[in-house]
Parts: sequence; C-alpha cells; structure tokens
Amino acid sequence: MISDLVSVPYADAMLVALPEGIDPAAAASVADNVSDGYRSVAPYVDTMLQRDSDAHVVLLSEIGRREPFSSSVLLYAGLVAQAMGVRNIHFVDHRAHLRAEAERLGMNALAPNELRGLPPAALVVDSSATPAGLRRAIRYTAPDGTCTSLGSRNRSARIPALLMYGRNVTYRLARSHARTAIPAVLELMREGKLQPERVTTDLADLDHAPTAIRGHLTSDSTKTVLAE
Repeated sequence: MISDLVSVPYADAMLVALPEGIDPAAAASVADNVSDGYRSVAPYVDTMLQRDSDAHVVLLSEIGRREPFSSSVLLYAGLVAQAMGVRNIHFVDHRAHLRAEAERLGMNALAPNELRGLPPAALVVDSSATPAGLRRAIRYTAPDGTCTSLGSRNRSARIPALLMYGRNVTYRLARSHARTAIPAVLELMREGKLQPERVTTDLADLDHAPTAIRGHLTSDSTKTVLAE
C-alpha cells in the first residue's frame, strides 16, 4: 500500500490496523469516500428506523452539471444504509451508467425528473454541490427529517427556510472526520455487512497507475483502486 512507501504525518494517531481477513484493496477507500458515505447516513438511521421501519432514504447525486465530489460516495452511503437495515434507498442521478450501478447494488435508481413521484424521505443526502440541488434535497425531506450535504463550493445558497421550519427539518453541512468513522466502518466490514469493494469498477497494479488513472478519467469507471 502507499503508506508503506511514504511518511505518514501523525501516524500513531491516524493509522488504523486492518482487522484480520479484510482485503486491503477492499478497504482502500475507507480512509476517505467510504467513511464520508458512512457519516452521511449512520448517525441518523437508528432513530429513523425506530420511528418508521419502512423509512425512505434519498441519495441526491449529480442532477445537472458535473459535481466536484466522487460519485462513489453516495453508492457507499447506500451500502452503509443497507448494512444498517434500511430497505428503501433511492439513488438520483442523471447519468445512466451510475443509475445502472446503483440498481446492481440493490438501490432504486431514478433520473432527476422521476424524483417527483417519491414521497418526502426521512433522510436525504445531497451531493449535488449546487444551490438548486440543495433546495431540491430540502424540499424532499420529510417532516422531522434530516437533510445532510457532503459539501459545497458556493459562498452562499438560498434555502427554503419557511418550509424547513414548518416541517421541523434538520440540515447539516460539514466536512467528514474520516478517522473518527474508520473503526465503525471496519467493524461493519469485519461482520460481513458492508462490502465497499462492490463499488470498485477497476482494480489495477500500482506500477500501472498512470494508465489506470488515465482510463478512469476517460471512461465511466466509478472507482479505480490501485494495489501492490
């Protein structure tokens, strides 16, 4: 792995040993995208399912222009939700190949114009990175529900404050503290409940990194993992 080849700042605190039996390639994104997906759903699922065992989760991905976030994060979020017992997971993206990927992973995939047919969801994860996408995500959040955003590149964005007040919607926008989430993610993997490698579309040797990365950037590949 790359950590064997470079110095790691604050290594005693930041490095986490892989549990026995977990393939390093399967855990390659745990320090970043998998934990980002985990923190977007895991804190809310137990309470949500206690209220309604059939509660819905909406994962709002790219709805127009190209988003700055990895498209894999919401797929990981969906797998985490499945691992924690959520049955109704809707993945929204305008790209057909990503909708097909979400369907393969057991989610209900929708184009953005199909979202209107869904009832408001107890949890909505916004990865659109646009003010319009954020407003749409909030509008599809159910009463007493939660809308959480993976991030934003905008200095400001208008939100439907009156609607949020009337529905008692909680909105969270924050960065991921990946190191904090890693142990819980690895435990789900150790228990066999979470298989992040199902999102991986290409596994390449580290020595072939330039070719693999070029192929990733010029194709519909969702997640490329490099391993020794």
